[in-house]
Amino acid sequence: MSDTKSYDVAIIGGGVIGLTIAKEFLEKNIKNICLLEKNRDVMLETSSHNSGVIHSGFDATPGTLKAKFNVEGRHLFEQRYLKKDAKFHWENINSYILAFDDEDIKELNLLYEQGIKNGLNPKSMQIIDNKEILKVNPYLNKKIIKALLVNTSKIIDAHQFGNFIFEEAKKLGLKYHLNFKVNDIKKEKNEWVLKSEKDQIIKAKYIINASGVWSEEIARLVEKNPLFKIKTRRGQYLILDHDQRKYTTFDVFFLTPSKHGKGVIIAPLLDGRVLVGPNAEDNIPKNDIQIVTEKGLKHVRKIGKKINPNIDLGRVVSVLAGSRSINELTNDYYIEKSKEVDNFFHVAGIQSPGLSSSPAIARYVYKRYTEVKK
Repeated sequence: MSDTKSYDVAIIGGGVIGLTIAKEFLEKNIKNICLLEKNRDVMLETSSHNSGVIHSGFDATPGTLKAKFNVEGRHLFEQRYLKKDAKFHWENINSYILAFDDEDIKELNLLYEQGIKNGLNPKSMQIIDNKEILKVNPYLNKKIIKALLVNTSKIIDAHQFGNFIFEEAKKLGLKYHLNFKVNDIKKEKNEWVLKSEKDQIIKAKYIINASGVWSEEIARLVEKNPLFKIKTRRGQYLILDHDQRKYTTFDVFFLTPSKHGKGVIIAPLLDGRVLVGPNAEDNIPKNDIQIVTEKGLKHVRKIGKKINPNIDLGRVVSVLAGSRSINELTNDYYIEKSKEVDNFFHVAGIQSPGLSSSPAIARYVYKRYTEVKK
């Protein structure tokens, strides 16, 4: 144990949340920190298996952390990262939420009002009619009645972004341990002792649990009754060949959101291909969250065809499945210090819009850390 590495802060989880937290701390001169990731590399799970959309912030329930950090996070993306010389690919896009009936139109009006409450500029949103939406893309379903246009969305290559943050953090002095799956945490005097399944050991004065779908398991290593409960939601996607871009525009088209999330979308990928998905499947075993099934893809094809009947959903070049970490107790983010032990902080239930929220979450976690240190 004499050569065991000791840190001020250990961050468990090498997704976009853990990485942005690490970079935020290092930029604020908290240098003796480490990142622990159970996989062979960072950004291999939820953080890179998504659409890459930086959402505007109109659909999160006002007053929630999701709403607050989505809008703040988008602004921070714009201020810090979305520059002409960015080291990752990104583009401005419009989002269109599509209404097919009167109930959908009610939802559009609700989303518009929510956007205002969440701090969006009213000039960035407008409800347009059938003729206007078909001018945008004449290949869309002719049965679309209205659409909510939001013009402040972005799209990024999420994997490139995460690796950019990782490289920047390493330049600032980040220490990291890959293939370090934490399976035991104990307190020794004033330090936490974290042990991996391979019997690797590190020590840290403070732990930040940013382990995604595994955050409840990590919490239960130190707490009897965590104040959040994680269920997994799997979303499956089709990726279509470049030749299907002729039926799409450089915009994102959504069905109205459901209780399961933002709904299936058709979106451009930055490499020229087209993304369709995701579906939403709850309570999937954690070891199956990246497994693609024909049943799930069948649903994606059905909804994709509803949005755009002309697109050829047989022109599939790839498929993928991503996981979502859902806090069952609130359906909101849980970002709190432990109520049972000292110097332990949870960043859990970070579902969509987690990518959009990540810079704001990192800033907030640093603020809370400094409060605890005082």
